[in-house]
Amino acid sequence: MRMGEHEYFYSAIIAALTALVGAIPSLVPAFTVLKNKVALEAELYKIVLASALTPELLFLHRQRVSAFGLFRHTVGHAEFSKVAAILQAHNILRPLVNTYKNMVKGSYMKISGMFTNFVIDCEKAEYNSFIQTLALVLLLAEIKDVNNEFKDKFLARAMDKENVSRKGKLADVRPEVDDALEIFVDAINSAYALNELGAKDPTLRANLTGLIVPINAELTEVKNVLARRGHHSPHGKEDEGSQTDIIDPEADTQNPSDEPHHLDPNEHPAAGE
Repeated sequence: MRMGEHEYFYSAIIAALTALVGAIPSLVPAFTVLKNKVALEAELYKIVLASALTPELLFLHRQRVSAFGLFRHTVGHAEFSKVAAILQAHNILRPLVNTYKNMVKGSYMKISGMFTNFVIDCEKAEYNSFIQTLALVLLLAEIKDVNNEFKDKFLARAMDKENVSRKGKLADVRPEVDDALEIFVDAINSAYALNELGAKDPTLRANLTGLIVPINAELTEVKNVLARRGHHSPHGKEDEGSQTDIIDPEADTQNPSDEPHHLDPNEHPAAGE
């Protein structure tokens, strides 16, 4: 996973589980370690991001977003013109602009790529006359220039020695966070298996399932994202037994050493019910 995705994934898990873990005291120590590691990663990530985004870069980003907003609004308001050429320009350019209406969301480099694609599309010969009709030539040139300046300065800043050092520290913390999650997951698996082999306490089963669902939901989302990118695990490598997945209540609880499986209690009712 990329830095921001990794931090978001774990922060989402912590946010979803914090209010639930207290009901199972045996899991609190492992969860506390995980929570502290995630907090450290989040803090380092914020420092890395802030160090890359200088006031100058923030100004350039806002400048390109504002210019695109003006471009989009100009095309939109042309709908109300009584001049046939302006109305035609609106009808031709509106589908193009709408394709990029959400491009200011996401990482800064993703946004930069979207701006680049937007300019490339607008510069196609089929749109030239319509952009001229709406007097958008200079605005398009501004979007192109500002976006190129942002990309150059963002990459230069991201590669400076100080920021590379911070990223190194962040890279060191990531495997510690992954390990902490696996330890926490193992604790959940053990608690679930022991309960099913022994007391079969329905309250404990429900509390454990309450932890399992959000973890699996986040894992599924991450795996879907990585699969589209050509990877197959939250660690960016081939899965080797799904060591991070949660136990399936319908699995054979007579063999606690079995590899843990993915759980979806909405589709698979807990064992014994």
